[in-house]
Amino acid sequence: MIQIKRIYEARPLEKNELDMAIELFAQAIPRHWPNSAEEARLWVHDEFHHSEAMVIGNFYKGALNAVVCLVPFRFVLLNLPDRERKLVETALASSFPDLKMEEIIHLGGLAVSKEVFGIGWGLLLFKIAEREAQERGYKLQIGHTARQSKKYPSRRILTSLVKRGGWLELPVSEPIYYPNPSDLEKVWGYKPC
Repeated sequence: MIQIKRIYEARPLEKNELDMAIELFAQAIPRHWPNSAEEARLWVHDEFHHSEAMVIGNFYKGALNAVVCLVPFRFVLLNLPDRERKLVETALASSFPDLKMEEIIHLGGLAVSKEVFGIGWGLLLFKIAEREAQERGYKLQIGHTARQSKKYPSRRILTSLVKRGGWLELPVSEPIYYPNPSDLEKVWGYKPC
């Protein structure tokens, strides 16, 4: 019998691996966003360490090279600025009037190492997270990213999620911008489970 060594593994991370995932996110964000590694660490620290979060990592040859996090949406919603929270709640209520907050999961913290960026492992990991959300009984997946513009041409994840992932843009009534940089438009997206 021939033994084949498994070199690819996607799985939920253990608590002792979460800081490694945060560091991967912190190194990935400055490559594609106008933000620092320290800002990126702060973005996901509480989310990744939330007691109900599931952080899924992709390992290749034993090294973590992609990560995504599922966390109850109520946690994310409670940490939004008031104006943004109201816009998102209103859009959700008008689009999904019978949906309960407990039925929504947030997919976020997606990061891919530079060694494997561009070969589709991030999208594959995102699909694994979507399947996990569905298996957990959630009715709606929600997340956010930035809109591509002339000033920020490398922001292509929204286009990829819409075209290849089947996500839709949440119809908020007014534009939302990130606090830093304040001219980068934040877009909320969703996908029914």
